[in-house]
Amino acid sequence: MNIIDLKKMNFMTNVLSSSKIIIFFLFLSGFVIGLSAQVPDTWKQIVGSAFLENQSYDFLRKLSDQAGPRLAGTPENAAATQIIRQQLTNLGYEVRLEKFKMPGWVRKIDRVALVLPSSKSLKVVSLGYTIPTAVFRAPAVYAGQGFSEDYKGLDASGKIVLISSDRLPEKPRIQRQEAIEQAIKQGAKALLFINERSGNLNRAGSGDFHGNPLPIPVFSITREEGLWIKRLLSDKINLQLEVETASYIEPIEVANIVAELPGKNQQKIVVGAHFDAWDLAQGSIDNGLGTAILFDVARLLKNYSPQNYYSVEFVWFNAEELGLFGSKNYIKVNNPEKILLMINMDMTGSPTGINAMGFDELVPALHELVKTLNGFNLHEGVSSRPWTNSDHMPFMFQGIPIITLRAKLDEDMLSSYHSQTDTFDKVNKKYLSEAAAVVSILAQKFANSEQFRFPRKTQQEMISLFKKYQLDERLKIQKEWPFQSD
Repeated sequence: MNIIDLKKMNFMTNVLSSSKIIIFFLFLSGFVIGLSAQVPDTWKQIVGSAFLENQSYDFLRKLSDQAGPRLAGTPENAAATQIIRQQLTNLGYEVRLEKFKMPGWVRKIDRVALVLPSSKSLKVVSLGYTIPTAVFRAPAVYAGQGFSEDYKGLDASGKIVLISSDRLPEKPRIQRQEAIEQAIKQGAKALLFINERSGNLNRAGSGDFHGNPLPIPVFSITREEGLWIKRLLSDKINLQLEVETASYIEPIEVANIVAELPGKNQQKIVVGAHFDAWDLAQGSIDNGLGTAILFDVARLLKNYSPQNYYSVEFVWFNAEELGLFGSKNYIKVNNPEKILLMINMDMTGSPTGINAMGFDELVPALHELVKTLNGFNLHEGVSSRPWTNSDHMPFMFQGIPIITLRAKLDEDMLSSYHSQTDTFDKVNKKYLSEAAAVVSILAQKFANSEQFRFPRKTQQEMISLFKKYQLDERLKIQKEWPFQSD
């Protein structure tokens, strides 16, 4: 061995010794971090099955094509109930139907026609809880966004009011209920909302979240025809419209669909999505997406995490579109004190982040989860901003912590919202797999977080939260504010 070889040997010995020391200290300092970054085998199995054995896509195809539009109280809604029930039974679940009564709404032929300066039947869709009105003719007026100030100098009494649904940069869009109330105060005989989306589309919606009959007929009119009428009014053309409605309200009985994985502890994590949909198309996006993802979450946890510390309850809510009737009833008939956390899915696409919905105590645990799920494109990370008007809302009123996903939807999915183009051909199978995997892991994680303190809020804390994000006024306008004093 020469001098050079000897020096090389000594150098390598020193390097190896130093490396061992470095590795040792890295081990000591990073042991906890290393453990937290490890992915549990159960999660690997869940993710693998979500993609390799996806069942949500075929489930949604069957629901969309065989049941179709699923407005509460219709035969299609009943058919959807049976499809979901049977599919869950096939997974080995005992399924219960939680029936409840509510004011239903039956759509019949409701029409608006232009009679002056020319004759044409207009493409309109009446809003939920519009009731029968004998045929009448009246002139029209354009009232901007429909705020009280838009009526200044405008005589709307005995006329049909046309308003825009466009969002203005300087002010929030008017709430539908506020626009209806303003039109009634001004003496309007009917109200037409111009759809903000082009493509000869209407936008369905509920005119009253409590099932009360609307005092005047209310419609969505296509953007193209709405702007045509607006131009005629701008040109001061003598214009008359004819209106007739036949839709009506009747009492109905429908059901939420519930399946459960019992845990060691009877306190539970609720994972939910509404399965009803408006009647203009198939409801594949709103909320076929959430409905199908929830089905695959139930499958994945049944197969790969059937025994958990806390119970996991899967709930397909009914009648969300007419006014959150299903989730309101669920809270009424189930003990809210047993619910530790609610995860809601409404038009959920490809996950881009997780929303703690104002329950900031969840944020550290969610940040850790996002870091672990490195293979998903959760580039928006963790946010904590509450929103309303979906099935998590009755749970929030009880102070129950809520988690929703931030998610990407394709443009044609977004534009189909409540319209004639909400159809199965737009569904992205990969999005379903991604969301099912992430939601399953979320539910599995918290269902086994025995030491985690779930951050339930008091009534006063919820009032403060809603006010912080300026949601209190919105809820009051909708007559959904549940707190007696604030």
